Formats: sequence, C-alpha cells, structure tokens
Amino acid sequence: MSFGLVQSTDISKVKALWKLLFQDSDAFMEYYFDTKTLTNEVLVYKEMEEIISMIHLNPYKIIVNHVIENIDYIVGVGTQPSQQGKGYMRKMMLNTLKRLYNKGHSLTMLMPVDEKIYDGFGFSFIHNRYEVFIEDKNILNDYEDIYKIENVDGKNIHKMEAFYNNQIALTHSICIKRDCNDFNNILKELISEGGSIINFYKNDLHIGYLMFYNTEDLFDVREILYADYSALKSILGYIKSIAKSNKLKINTHNQGIHYFIPYGDKSKIILKPTIMGRIINVEKFLKLFNIEENFNINIKVNDFIINENNDIYKWINEFECNTIIKTNDTPDLELDISTLLEWLFGYIDFKSLVNLGKIKINNHEIYHKFMDIKMNNNIYINEIV
Repeated sequence: MSFGLVQSTDISKVKALWKLLFQDSDAFMEYYFDTKTLTNEVLVYKEMEEIISMIHLNPYKIIVNHVIENIDYIVGVGTQPSQQGKGYMRKMMLNTLKRLYNKGHSLTMLMPVDEKIYDGFGFSFIHNRYEVFIEDKNILNDYEDIYKIENVDGKNIHKMEAFYNNQIALTHSICIKRDCNDFNNILKELISEGGSIINFYKNDLHIGYLMFYNTEDLFDVREILYADYSALKSILGYIKSIAKSNKLKINTHNQGIHYFIPYGDKSKIILKPTIMGRIINVEKFLKLFNIEENFNINIKVNDFIINENNDIYKWINEFECNTIIKTNDTPDLELDISTLLEWLFGYIDFKSLVNLGKIKINNHEIYHKFMDIKMNNNIYINEIV
C-alpha cells in the first residue's frame, strides 16, 4: 500500500474511479481532466495496481483581509466502494493535511456532500448561501426590455473579471480571487454540462451577470451577481422570459433576493451551510487578521490532527500590527482548531461560542473585551471544483 501523487500512467484509473463514484457526464469528465488536472495535485492510495482512494487538490488564491493566500480546494474525495469502511479515507485525509502543512498553506476548504465525514478532521462550516426554489416562474415580475444582453465567450470573458472585482473582491473581506483564466475555466465547466453565462448592461454599463442551466425540468442558477436591486429585478425577469421550465432554483449569497420573491406555497428560500474550511497553520492563519482593537492574549489551540498547531499562542495586536509567537504562558482562553476558524471567519460570534461551550475562558477580562468585537463575516466563496 502506497500514498502519494498519482503517476501519469494511472490517470485513466483515477478517471474510472471518478466516474464510478460521481457519475458525471463524459463532457464534464473531459473538461475536468483536460483542464483542472493541468494544475492540480491528485493524491491516491494504491495497492498493487489498483487505485483504492483519491483526493484532488485544486489550487486557488483566496483574499483574506487584503492578503492573497495560495490554498488548495479539496474535491473528488472518494474510495472504491468495495474498500469503503476500512479506514483508507481517514489515512488519505491525515496525509493530505500534513502535506498541506508542509506546503506552507494557512488553510484549506471544501464543499461537503456530508459534513459528518469532515467533522473529525477539524473542518467547520464558514459560509452559507441561499437556495431559492420557485414552483411557478410566473410569480416573478416580467422582464423590462431596457437592458442589453450579451452571451459570454472567450472573447469577452475579461468583462466578468472586472465586474467580479468591483462587486466582490473590493467589497468582501474574504473571497476567492478570480482572473480571466478562472472565469474561462468556469465557462468551460458550464458548457460541458449545457450551461451558459449572460452579461447584462444598461446604458453600456455592466450591471450584472448570470450563470445558469436551462433544461425542460429546471432552470438552475449557479451564480448571479448584480450591481443593485434594480439590476436584480431585471435579471429575475429575464430568467422568467427564457426559462424552459416553470421550476426555478437560484443559488445566491445575498438575502436581498427575498424582496422580489412573493411569499407563498409556490416559493421557498433556504439558508444552507455550503463551504467548510480547515486551518492548516495557526501562526500563518492568525497573521491574516488585523483587528482594530488593541489586545494581548494567550490562546491555547487544540489540534490533534496537525500536531504542530497544538500549542499556546501569544497574539499581540497593537495599532493594527499583528504579532504571533508561541509561548509557555498561561492561556487566557482555550479552543479547538475548528472553533478558531468559526470565530475569526465570523461564522459564529465569540459570545455564542462561549455559551455553546466551545471556548473555555480563563481570563474574564479577555471575555468582556472580545465579547464586543465583531469579526467581519463578509465572505463570498462559490467554487464547485
């Protein structure tokens, strides 16, 4: 039994395992293995000539408080059905997390099919999205034909990068950095599954875009970005005008969409935890956060997966200058690695984490200080693979 990077001679076996586990179309498989595997790492457990388990590490750049970090987004996690339940995936994940630590990464992320798989490895949810389900598209307003519509292709993909940067990268404290190459890959992925991207303009001003799949059974919106509510109203009207199906599903990260969805038995809006994260290197991770308040705090972090993280950290924040050092001083508070991520990404506030018993307080002055500090949870992450 061996663990490591897949050899080029075994890519066909990885493809076969992916097809067996995820049942993706041939067109999507061609896109993924012709495009994503040019830059990613595929880690496998191999016994004799058989691939037993695999994990794919797809590289992205994440912006955290104006700092750009390289991360690996975990996808394609799976084990041969005949070998499941034997602990291979646990060994895979443990080795993968150690590999990410040795690569110098501060964190990693994934979109789980089942969160229980990852709870025991120090992952926690960091981001939610809204899923809008509409049974009858006719409850939406009609489309106002005052906007210019443009199909996105390789020639105008740069316009999406500029719009994304203005709407997301410049306004969110945490988001995935996208460039033209990233949007081109997203377009290829959409096309492989019959999807499209539309840009919207008003008076030659780019006011939104729509990524979607339009089938007889469902109009499925993968991503919708807009400059303001007027643009959103128009895009929803456009969806109504072109949808082949009466049934719509819209994935969005802005709850403002509920202003335009009539309440009733023909619609529902669900807040769904979507992205999980995992701190890989505590020191590097803490340095990403310059908090306006001055403080000097000792934090005991429990991490029983990556032992190098299992320590006490003195975190000194003065005049938004961040210093992190390991110490033997008595900790002011204690928490585990997943709770630290929930707190600093603003997914759960400090007071609630204490009340939930996820943070142990040894210094009540620190408790009262951090109880009033609100972490910025303005996050946008919507990557699939």
